[in-house]
Amino acid sequence: MNLRGAAAIVLAGCCLMLRTGDAAGASKSRAAASDRITVVGCWSKVDESYGLSAVKSFAEYVREVHSSGGAPSDFYSLTGKTSRLDDLGPYVRISGTFLPGKGNDQDGTIKVETVTELSGGDGALNSSISRTSSWRKYRDSANGVAYSLPDAFARTTPCCLLQGPNFVGHTKAATVAGFEIPNDTWGASDFAGGSVAIYVTPEITNAANCYKFGQSDPDDEVSSESIHGVRYAHLLQLDGPPEEYDFYHAFENGRCYEIGFDFAFYRMGSFDVGCAFAGMDPKSLTKLVLPRISFFKP
Repeated sequence: MNLRGAAAIVLAGCCLMLRTGDAAGASKSRAAASDRITVVGCWSKVDESYGLSAVKSFAEYVREVHSSGGAPSDFYSLTGKTSRLDDLGPYVRISGTFLPGKGNDQDGTIKVETVTELSGGDGALNSSISRTSSWRKYRDSANGVAYSLPDAFARTTPCCLLQGPNFVGHTKAATVAGFEIPNDTWGASDFAGGSVAIYVTPEITNAANCYKFGQSDPDDEVSSESIHGVRYAHLLQLDGPPEEYDFYHAFENGRCYEIGFDFAFYRMGSFDVGCAFAGMDPKSLTKLVLPRISFFKP
């Protein structure tokens, strides 16, 4: 683990702007007088016994995952009209009568009366993000770089970037720009948020040194990619708590550039809530961003 692993600790306090109005999870309400309950979550079946891992609202999910380190979930045993579940997908809304738990069964049982199938997250980019024709264009004449990014990516100051430049040696570098990647970029997914930043250094004057990286571990992945005529050296780092760093170095017009991505993920732990929060693939974003970066002589 390198020093960048500590970045996950400041994720909630520095850069992430967590949305509080997203209802991608579940609503849960009880009327004490009638013991009625409605729960949204992921159902399961083991040895003919049905259960439900209840997923809370996305806002509650975000708050609790940062405080406890795992995904919030209550588990309920299910009785009553459960056979219909066999014909439905895993993500459902269940209404019925709540029966308090006893002993080790602290969450209790729901006697099912109605079941509604729901659509969970699919791990795909939101359409507002994937529609590149609407991205905002930027041009930095002083540093010789032009690029486009989604409007939803808010600019941030260098203090809040979760990764600094990863050039080889003790190289002075300028921050061209830094942007936050919102935690809802992939909708209801395991993505917790992150950032993208562009750096440049005139001190590295040859391609061989530009394609090297300052910090890397033996198990990191290093590759070379050509994107729209620009050669990039790519360093992929997987760190813990769950986090991915992608560094792309390009040597253009006598300068060394770095495009750095930071992706942080929620830890699902042992909770069976994957039907509501899908896994996302960082490459679905990087493959859109990198072709929209170009370099020119300052």
